[in-house]
Amino acid sequence: MREYTDLQRRKAAQNATKHGLCGKRIYKTFHQMKQRCYNPNNPSYPNYGGRGIIICDEWLDNIELFVEWAYKNGWSESKTRDEQTIDRIDVNGNYCPENCRLIPMNEQYFNRTDTHYITIDGVTRTIKEWSEISGVSMTVINTRIEKFGWDEKKAVFTPARKMRKRTGPVTYKGETHSLSEWSKITGISIQTLSNRFSEDKYTLDEVFHKGKLPRKSSCTGKTKNIR
Repeated sequence: MREYTDLQRRKAAQNATKHGLCGKRIYKTFHQMKQRCYNPNNPSYPNYGGRGIIICDEWLDNIELFVEWAYKNGWSESKTRDEQTIDRIDVNGNYCPENCRLIPMNEQYFNRTDTHYITIDGVTRTIKEWSEISGVSMTVINTRIEKFGWDEKKAVFTPARKMRKRTGPVTYKGETHSLSEWSKITGISIQTLSNRFSEDKYTLDEVFHKGKLPRKSSCTGKTKNIR
């Protein structure tokens, strides 16, 4: 397996600065690829470097060639990670020009459904199999791991948040209005009301509280502010 010295890492960072790549999403994407393939401490390493997935020498030795390939294939810095991501056509193949393409993130999630393996407590199964065991959907598991960097065991076995179903108008303090009407009355955006209302842990007083709403995180027990 290819190892890198501190000097090589510094040179890579200097080259990125020299060519104006630092701060760009394409550079961050390349760095994340390297982490998945070469850093055993990365949460995704078992599914990439741990399975022998590497980056081709052409890209690894010259990031400019990777950037050139990306832009020729439609990369845009104005697009979000959900709109474009580097996907390997053959999930058992390496990161190289002939095996990579740009697709929306949700398509990559489903491409990985049957071929993305997760090892938990020494047992290796596909995401689909773990989903059937835990009852957590494949999309939720994928999103937790790939987008939010969750530990794989936590991503698989943490129950999905229950959503409070809201049908029709909402009655609060004797008044009944639609969410849109409540938004105009309270001055709270529809999105904020909807987000609060979707979580079954909040009372109506909390849902209609104007301003930041303190709450305790279910993971850390620490108080956080939400909108």
